[in-house]
Amino acid sequence: MIMNKSWAINESLSLLRSVRTPYYKARLLVALVLIISGPLASVLAPVMLGDAVNLLSSDPAPAIVGMFFWGVILYVVLAAFSSTASNLCDLVIDPVIEELKCRFSVTSFQHLFQLSYEFHSHHRSGAVLRTVQRGAQSLEEIIRSIAFSLVPTAIEFTFGLFVLVYKLDWQFAAVAAAGVFLYMAVNRWADERRISSRRTQNELDSKVAGIALDGLTNVTMVKLLGVEDAVISRLESAAQRYAVAAARSARVLNVITILQHSVMRICLAVIVAMAGFGVLEGRYEVGDVLTSILLIRGLFYPLGMLGYHYRSMQQALIDLEKPMEIRLSQPAFQKPRAESTQKNIVTSSPAIELKGVTHSYAGRTAPVIQNLSMCFRKGMRTAIVGPSGGGKSSILNLVARLFDPKDGVVLLNGVSLVDIDPRNLRSIIAVVPQDVSLFNDTLEMNLTLGGAGRTHEEIYEVLKAAELLDLVNKLPDGLQTLVGERGVLLSGGERQRVGIARAMLKNPMVLIMDEATSALDGSTEFAIQSTLKKVSKGLTTIVVAHRLSTIVDADYIYVVEDGKVIQSGTHQELLSVDGYYQLAWERQIAVDSLEV
Repeated sequence: MIMNKSWAINESLSLLRSVRTPYYKARLLVALVLIISGPLASVLAPVMLGDAVNLLSSDPAPAIVGMFFWGVILYVVLAAFSSTASNLCDLVIDPVIEELKCRFSVTSFQHLFQLSYEFHSHHRSGAVLRTVQRGAQSLEEIIRSIAFSLVPTAIEFTFGLFVLVYKLDWQFAAVAAAGVFLYMAVNRWADERRISSRRTQNELDSKVAGIALDGLTNVTMVKLLGVEDAVISRLESAAQRYAVAAARSARVLNVITILQHSVMRICLAVIVAMAGFGVLEGRYEVGDVLTSILLIRGLFYPLGMLGYHYRSMQQALIDLEKPMEIRLSQPAFQKPRAESTQKNIVTSSPAIELKGVTHSYAGRTAPVIQNLSMCFRKGMRTAIVGPSGGGKSSILNLVARLFDPKDGVVLLNGVSLVDIDPRNLRSIIAVVPQDVSLFNDTLEMNLTLGGAGRTHEEIYEVLKAAELLDLVNKLPDGLQTLVGERGVLLSGGERQRVGIARAMLKNPMVLIMDEATSALDGSTEFAIQSTLKKVSKGLTTIVVAHRLSTIVDADYIYVVEDGKVIQSGTHQELLSVDGYYQLAWERQIAVDSLEV
């Protein structure tokens, strides 16, 4: 999708209006005054100096000499003001621009959290983050190009043409206008060549960032596999392709600059020659020649910068395409259809039911769940077992509403999850996954992420219950110890215990455990399983397990294979009939006896 440029500019201005920097309106007003007055001063300065020279050349009397010096002083003041107006404008508007970039980044990041499971599974995190960062910089470039270059240059050039006609002749204005036309024609000619080159460059830039982040995120696995050279080779290959694209883009830019400078020099030479012949013919005075030279040089200097800023704006618009595509992507879930159903829908542990649910992932022909129905009863402990790839984790994701089923419905206390705000739903759910993800922050931050407001006494009680107290006491900074990228400074079992403690601190009404104790040793697993049973008492609990010994006391058990329920009942009921569960139990007993 190619972004509409006018839409991008409107979106940029809309974001600018949403900024709440202190003295926001006053800053914009002062900036507007500087944007207008700076170009006017730039045009008036050479006019003042030219008139002063004309006075001096016509009559060198002392009074005239004094007026000449005052004209020179006025020229210096106006020239100084015109050259510093843009810097003054930057001082005034920089806080607004920086907050604008901040709001763009934050709102884009917020929108990323609202996008679908499929979006995140098909995009590299590093590439997406690089795209958003590039978008924030592009937004700044667009605002600066329009407000601080295009608009002031248009004002200065329009006023300058008027002065040329008034002070000299319309032919001077015609030559200057022709120069502008040729200048912009060169820009137009080069646009298509630059745009395609820049898009390719951006795609390769994002790819390089994605590969680099993947390598650093999985640095331990890279070292263990001994594949550093292979990872670096992938990065080098992508970086070389980016370098070729960047060189091509730079080559086009240099050609454009040479052509535009040539147009400027020719136009300036023609106007200076016209003014010189006008003096020889007696139609103009010396001061008029000086005015024309200074005025045309003054006009073409911002015109040269105009070319730079025009190219920068074109580049920024290209860079902004992908971030705006992300911002235009529809959230995974639309606003709930019935607002009233969100009120007081959950006051205690709820019942959750799947009715005729079918779901498939993008890129897969067969559905992962097929016409599945099951019920997780209120305040009961329900287990899901079955072979790997059977759809167990997908069922948990449907309950937590990471995505909606293609067919069928998921109900909470008889109300479809479609009619419940996902944030309200997840506020009552705690999940302990098999692979616990941790932020590169303190242990305390990771523990209290879902249970803010907990006292230290409550935290230490949970640490004791999760068998984490000894670990905290051994750490150099206790709860303030940094756990590293994805918790790399903790062992797998320690990370899993942190996940369990985090779920307990959330004090949920629904507890979901996906192989929650798989990384623990036998004695620790037994202790934590006992704690979890106490904590989950009265909660609607859903447990996915491969070790059947951990779910023998479940109130009800579903056996799922190929996205379908093939058996269900209590532990004893399932053992009394031939089938998957009985065979799995016998295999586990045999393995346990060998280990002993």
